[in-house]
Amino acid sequence: MNSTPKMVLLVGSGRDWRMNAHVGPDSTPWLRYAQSYRRAAELLTARVAETARDQDFLIFPVAFCWRHYIELTLKDLIQSCALLLNEPRPAPTSHRLSALWDHLQPLLVKVWAAAGASLAFADLHPLVNVVQELDRIDSQSTAFRYPEDTKGGKSLRGITHINYDTLTEHLTAAGFVLDGLQGCVFEFRSWKQDMQSNW
Repeated sequence: MNSTPKMVLLVGSGRDWRMNAHVGPDSTPWLRYAQSYRRAAELLTARVAETARDQDFLIFPVAFCWRHYIELTLKDLIQSCALLLNEPRPAPTSHRLSALWDHLQPLLVKVWAAAGASLAFADLHPLVNVVQELDRIDSQSTAFRYPEDTKGGKSLRGITHINYDTLTEHLTAAGFVLDGLQGCVFEFRSWKQDMQSNW
């Protein structure tokens, strides 16, 4: 006898199609997940700007969503570059943004070199600065989710305020860099596929 309960409480379609979200298979799941967290951060920030309310409550999900967007996008780029270079591409498991960035940088250099180009590291400063600061504030992706870390220490120690405008400005700039990197990797992959199809 199958004792596995049917999932009827939390999942499935409802009568109002406008309230149904498609979460099935996707050709770019890492990108979709990443963009969903970015969109959530932007929508919540817009609510604070429009209503001037709930600043102290929404900051934790907003900051977490921005951070998680960065983490997932770095992981997506790592896998995309590895695929393009025909290298093993296991999904990175680290939550440390600096470790993910250190993993990604040499892959980017190889991809750009394979395309006959050189990576302009000076253009990446908005992303690098955000990665470094988020890594100092929340190295394990827990500070915006829990009031204490796994050792019982206080999260966000020494931080009393976070400004939504400043957060959005710098994370959007970092997102612009990530968008550019993803666009270039996609173009390089398309170029490689065209070359291979003509051989």
